[in-house]
Formats: sequence, structure tokens, C-alpha cells
Amino acid sequence: MFKALTLFLGVIGVAQAAQFTQPLRGSGPDPFVVYDTDTSSYLFMQTHGSVIKLTSAPTLGETGVFSNEKTVYDEASVVGRGGIWAPEIHKIDGKWHIYFTVEGKEAWVVSGGANPYDEYSNPTKLFDHYGIDGTVLKTGSGNYFVWCCHSGDVSDNTIDGSSICISPLTAPNAIDQGNVAVISRPDNAWEQDGGKTNEGPQPIQWNGRTYISYSASHCTTASYSLALLELTGSDPMNPDSWVKSDGPVFSSGNGEYGPGHNGIFISPDGSELWNVYHATTNSAGSCGDDRSTFAMRIATSSDSNLNFGTPVQKGVVTEGPSGEPGSTGGSDTSAAESISVSYPASSAVPLTEDVYAEAPTTTAAFEAPVFATATGSAAPFASSNLPFTPVALVADGPEATEESVQKTECKAKRGKKARRAVIAQF
Repeated sequence: MFKALTLFLGVIGVAQAAQFTQPLRGSGPDPFVVYDTDTSSYLFMQTHGSVIKLTSAPTLGETGVFSNEKTVYDEASVVGRGGIWAPEIHKIDGKWHIYFTVEGKEAWVVSGGANPYDEYSNPTKLFDHYGIDGTVLKTGSGNYFVWCCHSGDVSDNTIDGSSICISPLTAPNAIDQGNVAVISRPDNAWEQDGGKTNEGPQPIQWNGRTYISYSASHCTTASYSLALLELTGSDPMNPDSWVKSDGPVFSSGNGEYGPGHNGIFISPDGSELWNVYHATTNSAGSCGDDRSTFAMRIATSSDSNLNFGTPVQKGVVTEGPSGEPGSTGGSDTSAAESISVSYPASSAVPLTEDVYAEAPTTTAAFEAPVFATATGSAAPFASSNLPFTPVALVADGPEATEESVQKTECKAKRGKKARRAVIAQF
């Protein structure tokens, strides 16, 4: 038996993030992104030969526009070592600093000012031995430099290949070279394809927990992937304070191979955790410029566990991070559109239940957030047969208002990601 249901649809004033098409960049190895709240913009960097370029943009999608780039540091003219890779920009004590690797596999830093486009100077080598892919871990106990090292340079417990090291930052451009610890070695088979490799460390701090993601196995193989270390103890310098994942947490899939050397950033409104990484369509893996830059939201649960998912395919349209500037508008119930749909009573959802589901992406008519009120008897409501998927179903109460819709939108954000709030009332 099928019953008819009439819905009145109206647009409410909820901002939508801008969409972008994967990949962010067709050629973009070693990507790094941070959202700067002072300028309300994303700062993007990647490997670029012998110079460091910075892209600033209000939306994540616009960081993929090469014309937005500006050269902020010419490494060759100052350090004189030629190539450079894996630059990262970090704000410490109100000033920006860029950490990078130069030819010879050395970790360097240059210091700037309060504006990310201020002049960078005072190039400083941070470590006297092999050191690449440096990053900064900020904790309540202080700031730490974390990088890819050779364990034999700092420890008697050595292993071939590259490991992850940590040392306190005594200043933004200095570490305590007498106090270096190895917190991860490529001990497992899944870290050894093509060469024993732990590299590209990247701090993750979410809901009171601290992690470091890193790339395992060699980039010349499709086994290149991301793994996790979690800080479970109180001292980041104690290797026993870190627990390694049982295997990769993000690996080849959907025709994209060797996803790794990632960056982690938080959405403008602080509600989402994102992963920016490179991958290649070369099934053998690659360490070259054929690595593209992708960005994906990391699924987070109430217990703070992280789900990186599977690499997204090229050509997929992705909703930008929550809180980005996008379409806005006031409530417009006067121009509401009335449509009729049918649903099978046998598969209906009881009115007393709340329903959470992914927002629609295929129906152009519902690009803006909508609310719906229904007329008729208090019959069960079937979400599966509507021309859109409701984010939340509120069964009882007065006629839907903009205020009630906004409350539902907030509620939905604690469930699955939602860009549209739908209320159905009978």
C-alpha cells in the first residue's frame, strides 16, 4: 500500500561550503595545508624545485589554483644547495616559520613575521645529520621538532632505512641536538616494501588525543601508505609513550596508488579534521611530479578514533570543509515549492525516531539547505523514497520554523556530515 505525502520546501539561511573537484592539484607532491584564523584563509605549500611558494585562499578549492602562488623564499640563492622539498609553514609565538628539506637531506628553517607573506630570512640548519620531512608538534609541555632520521645517528638501537625522531624546540629555529629520541622504526613488513621507511611525520591533535601520522614503505611502490602513532604516555620524548597502529590506516585504492606524505588541518569552524595527501595513478608507485594532491575529511567518532577511509578518485566533486564562505540567504517560506511523493507504509520510519543520513548530492533542486513540513495524517514517514535524503526527522511540535531547522542542523553535525537540514512534521 502506498500513501501520498505533500512536502513544502523552503530555503533557509545556512551557509554552504564551496565545492571542489579532486584532485586539488594535478601535480602536487608533499602537500601541506594550515587554516590561518587571523586571515581567514588556507595556507598551502608543496614541493617546488629550488624555491618555496605559498598559496593563500579563502576556500580549500582555491588553493589548487597555481596562479595564486607567490614565491616566499628562494632557497638556492641563500642556502646554495639547489633542490628543496616538503616545506611546511607553522606559527610559533605569533610569527611564521617555514621548515623544509634541502639537497643533501638536511632539515632547515627560515623565519618570518606575523604575516605569512612577510620576508623570510636567517636560514638555519636544525640537525647535523640526515634529516628530512620536518614538522612541529605543539603540546602542553612545549614544542617539538619531529622529522625523518637515521636511527644510527642518535641511537645504539639501529635499523636500516629511515625512522621518526623527535627533539624539543628550544627556539623556533633550534633543537636540543643532545636530546633526540627515536619514536618509530620500520620494524614491520608493511613498512619495508621497496626499503625500510618511516617518513613524512604529521601531528594530529583531536578531541584531547595526540597522534602522528607517517608514511610507511618506499614511494617507489604501491605499498606507500599512512600509519599512525598515538601518544598514550605523558612524555613525547619517551618512545614507550607512543603506540603504533597495527598496519596502514590509509593505503592504495580506487585507482590511486601510494597515498602518503600528508598534511593534517582543521576546518574553519573547528568541527572537522582533514587529510591532504599525494597519490599517483601509476600502479607501481612514484616519487615524481606525477603525484597529485587530494584532500579528504577524516571521519571522527565520539571516542576520537580516526577513519581515513579510501583514497578518493579523480573527478569526484567534494564538499569543502565546514565553515568555508559559500552561499547564504534568508529564510524564504513565501516562495515555498509544493511537491507530492509516495511511499510504502510497510517500510516507513516511526514518527518517534530521529533519522540521520548523508545529505543529497545528486539533485540540483536541493543544492541549498531546505526544511520540509508535511500535511496529512500522522502516518509513518518513509525517508528512503523521497527525492532527497533527510538529515534529521523531527516528529512532533509546531510548524517548522527557521529556528527549529537551525537546531536540527546543529544536531545533525554531531552525526554524519550534513550540509542540508530537513525537518518533517505531521
